[in-house]
Amino acid sequence: MKRKLHYTKLLIMMLGLWMLAGCVVHSVRPFYTPELLVDVPEFIGQWTLVEGNAQEDLNKQFTFTKDTLIPPDSSGKSGVLTIHLFRIDDMLFLDLIATDPPQCNTFWWVAHVTPVHSVAKVVVAEKTLRIMPLSSSWLEGVLKSGSVILPAIWHDAQNAHVFTASSAEWVAFLMKYGKDAEAFRLKDAFVFTKS
Repeated sequence: MKRKLHYTKLLIMMLGLWMLAGCVVHSVRPFYTPELLVDVPEFIGQWTLVEGNAQEDLNKQFTFTKDTLIPPDSSGKSGVLTIHLFRIDDMLFLDLIATDPPQCNTFWWVAHVTPVHSVAKVVVAEKTLRIMPLSSSWLEGVLKSGSVILPAIWHDAQNAHVFTASSAEWVAFLMKYGKDAEAFRLKDAFVFTKS
């Protein structure tokens, strides 16, 4: 029961972290294609959150490995996110997904949960890391105006789109809008310093 509460608290914290930055964009497919994956050694390590909308996590340590993000106070596999760093032109992006079901939940719970991908633009400079999630409010606006067309279904409970675009479609989208200051807003960045 204690692990279940820990996982639920951690999941709410991570969803809140992304949702505070203009809501999270959910995709059933990755935002990258395999040939775009890169290793960024300076990304790996302990980082302390020093700026962002998640006030409860300020000054706490996050661990980034080559393929995982371990939030503060997380142990074992529960709450660990799988990450993929990828590069399009001179832009670095981060694809995140919760792929390992928590060990404490039943088959029935796991069978009804679909992991979804989210994406953020990443800027690593010296001992500073900035992670800027794709703004769902911006994306909803350009979808409504018709200037962007991406396959999606509407999720009533979340009051948002769940995107079904292919990875190739996402790559083309990021190539076109990756440098758009409204798509990846600096004001929504989570800023970390190297611990």
